[in-house]
Amino acid sequence: TEKERVGRPPFLSPPVWGIVLKDFRVLRRDLRNLSQLLSPIIFAIIYAVMVLRGGRGSTDERTMAIIQQYSFYFAIFVALFACWGLTMRLAMMGFSQEGRDYWILKSAPLKPGQLALAKWLVAFLPSVVIGAVLVVVLGVMQRAAPGDVLYGLLAVVMIVAGNTGMNLAFGITGARLDWTDPHRMTSGSAGCLASLLGMGFQGLSMVLFLGPVLAAQLLNGPVLVGRLVGAMVGGVFCAAIAVLPPVLVRTRVPLIGEAGM
Repeated sequence: TEKERVGRPPFLSPPVWGIVLKDFRVLRRDLRNLSQLLSPIIFAIIYAVMVLRGGRGSTDERTMAIIQQYSFYFAIFVALFACWGLTMRLAMMGFSQEGRDYWILKSAPLKPGQLALAKWLVAFLPSVVIGAVLVVVLGVMQRAAPGDVLYGLLAVVMIVAGNTGMNLAFGITGARLDWTDPHRMTSGSAGCLASLLGMGFQGLSMVLFLGPVLAAQLLNGPVLVGRLVGAMVGGVFCAAIAVLPPVLVRTRVPLIGEAGM
């Protein structure tokens, strides 16, 4: 439609943007989807309150100083926790949620890469928006330095992108179209492996992004150098995970739902 054409980003083709809009409408209208999507956000808000209140009851001034110095890094962790739950749900179930209607997409003149990109965007965009909002809100409430907030935003964007790529790959290889229970849209082995690798990826990414910054602070070195090193190492790692897994399994997109996949 004309409205969709005007709102479409110029770097996205109409078929990709059309699938993105279609999926967002489905997620908004299906209460079963909404309940699963809201759960990680609720838990993240609870953890955010705990982070903001942390240390207030302590009488140890040294402990209070340490908590205040590094509390914003815990805020980044809280934001990533919410993003991880959303990303895993949206990326893992992106193809499976089509169910028996997937034949419509298979019969459309779409390339596997376009389908994968659309599902990647559907998982990435809501997650990164919520993560960015949490980082900014917690940063303002904690009176974090603008540089810390910007660096936190960069870390959230790149780690969410990597999580999206990895979970989408599992969502493609473990997709099921014959489900009747929305909690069983993918094979159990794919979901378990994706959870384990997701936790490992998120932890390693946090170390790569925040490790150099913390090291610079502890050694009284230039924090800017720590941020540059963390952004380069962590950014390259997350970008590779965001792109490579979906690219490696994109040839299986047309085979979803076929016997013996």
